[in-house]
Amino acid sequence: MTLIDQYLAAVAAQLPRDKREDITAELRDALMERVEAREEELGRSMTEAETEGLLREFGHPLTVAARYRGGAEYLIGPELFPYWWFAVKAALLILGVVVLIGAVASVVIGEADIPDAIADIWRGLLNGGVMIVGAAAVAGFIIERQPNKPEFMTEWRVKDLEVFRVWSLNGDGLKETLGAASAGAAPVRKDRKGGVVAGALWHVAWFGVFLLWWVGAFELGGLNPQQLLAAFGSMFPGVDYGEALSGLVRPLYWPVIAYCLARIALELVRAAAPGAVRPAALGDLIMAFVGAGFLYWIWTQSALAPAAQIDSLGGLVDRTVDLFQGRFDLAHVLVLILIFNAMDIMGRVFGALRRLSTGRA
Repeated sequence: MTLIDQYLAAVAAQLPRDKREDITAELRDALMERVEAREEELGRSMTEAETEGLLREFGHPLTVAARYRGGAEYLIGPELFPYWWFAVKAALLILGVVVLIGAVASVVIGEADIPDAIADIWRGLLNGGVMIVGAAAVAGFIIERQPNKPEFMTEWRVKDLEVFRVWSLNGDGLKETLGAASAGAAPVRKDRKGGVVAGALWHVAWFGVFLLWWVGAFELGGLNPQQLLAAFGSMFPGVDYGEALSGLVRPLYWPVIAYCLARIALELVRAAAPGAVRPAALGDLIMAFVGAGFLYWIWTQSALAPAAQIDSLGGLVDRTVDLFQGRFDLAHVLVLILIFNAMDIMGRVFGALRRLSTGRA
């Protein structure tokens, strides 16, 4: 096998099977024309070293094959990159806040001293940051290679762009820059707090960071979920609820993973097709009912059920009144969590029903 044959075999191995024969024949013709021209110039046959030099000039087999393969030739393309970078920044910001809060909490509850907490912050940022960027790179790689661009790249609306201005780190002087041009212009009615895509990306970032912590990719203040719940339970005087709280992790481990993955998938669909309001609303409704199921299990079947049990509406009112009077044992804190979660679930249900009925985000 000649050098040219070896070269063309390396190129052919990178090409689609249905185009391999035609492209290889085309490349062979081009190479032979160059060889003939060079030999005519030299007045003799080319040596092996000269042939190899000519092939180097022609290009590496991977580079040559890439010209014919078609499709994306980069991990994340220039059109997708700004959206990808926005989501990564959001996730890294959430990670930083969460890790910092966890470190402070570990110091407050006596699980770590300040030097250990600082070391935990760096470990959490490093481990969590690597996981976030890696997961985002995989997601960007998949999106980049879809046959059709997502709607958020082609069907965006100007009124959804406010969030990108607010979260820009380069917004200094915008009022002065735009002031003269916008003087006297009619104010724009703001009927939304932020774009659908930006909100979806923020939710992806939040659930992604939480999921990474839940599966042990990084720790909060040096504490994994089981340790953190145990430390929280031991803070209450009288009865040590650490074992009961930490016991929630094992039965909830896989359900929480499944829930987070479902929420991330739902938000990615919402970001990819912001105009598909009703399908996304149906997903929101399902997720709200799943959240209600989690809440019901914790309050009736889990190890916390005895402490969280409320026998009547009057009992709920009594515990709520006790909260305002400064009683913060675990039973009363659980009632506060129950109230906030129930209100959140009801709000999500009503919001999803409204979007289902109106078709408007």
